[in-house]
Amino acid sequence: PDLKGLTLWNKIDSRQDDSILRAVAGVLEGEGIKILASTCYLDYLFFPKGILSKKKPTAEQWEDIRFGWRMAREVGRLDIGQCVVVRSRAVMAVEAIEGTDAAIRRGGELAGSGAVVVKLKKPDQDFRFDLPAIGARTVETLAAVRGSVLAVEAGQSLLFDREEMVAMTNRAGIVVVGLVENNLQAIESYFEQDRVRERVLHLQKWLEEAVLSATRSRAIPALRERIDTWLNGLDAWMEIDRYVHGILKTVPPWLQRFLQRPENIKKIQEIIPDII
Repeated sequence: PDLKGLTLWNKIDSRQDDSILRAVAGVLEGEGIKILASTCYLDYLFFPKGILSKKKPTAEQWEDIRFGWRMAREVGRLDIGQCVVVRSRAVMAVEAIEGTDAAIRRGGELAGSGAVVVKLKKPDQDFRFDLPAIGARTVETLAAVRGSVLAVEAGQSLLFDREEMVAMTNRAGIVVVGLVENNLQAIESYFEQDRVRERVLHLQKWLEEAVLSATRSRAIPALRERIDTWLNGLDAWMEIDRYVHGILKTVPPWLQRFLQRPENIKKIQEIIPDII
């Protein structure tokens, strides 16, 4: 390094990646060189929201994602890394200077199988440098240690080789999901989606049995169609009571009266608590 480089190096208190990059950027901008965000022409590469794989997370995997999300956020806040590897709500590995692939290999070996990888941007991430990136090699590394889930912060991370990565994901039976927001609200909402479907399907089954017992079997096809419509449009961001009330309000008046009987209200409350 030259004298300017040595002088700069000695002024940097923390030798973390972001601190070094910001210091260098400060010098360049002092010379009149403006540094743009690394993503200014790469919007199409942002990791999308939703489940990219054929497989969906199980309830236990969602719990690990939620736990890993909190851990990864703290690791990022401390400017250590962007990724954690967890299993059964225990941290197997934390990414440091070695990078994501090495952290996955280390955490996957400790997990044995079923590792869940969560990768987020740091809370004060500078979009000019080192944005989280995922690609086919990430999935290949996860598959090699028999990992099960890759959860990434959508819209804040880059996704390379998407088609190849998704194909590799499906061959390996790995779940890949993009989540949004910098807190647990998004994860809670996604976690609730499968629970909502399960409860509404349970409600549908009970309603059909109740209608049959009331000798009004002709109403079942219409009732099933109505509930299927709600399920097909199920949005993880909406509350379950809006769905259930929507279903109950659109059934025929005679069925509304039937459902308002005390014994039936009690049954619906057992299936979906706190709805009525």
